[in-house]
Amino acid sequence: MEPAQTGQTDERELVESFVRHRHEAAFRTLYQRHTPRLYLLVRRLLGGKGTEVDDVVQETWVRA
Repeated sequence: MEPAQTGQTDERELVESFVRHRHEAAFRTLYQRHTPRLYLLVRRLLGGKGTEVDDVVQETWVRA
């Protein structure tokens, strides 16, 4: 299996673990991996307004 596929498999396993079994550790890992990039994207889209960025990132995770 190629490294990219292994990473995708790992991500899918984490999502499945959280969705099916509500494993907090799986969610925490996904959160730690993806929040930095999500934060940068939202900050760029909102023009760097810190408080709004925090709110949007939090709301994104709540809705996910």
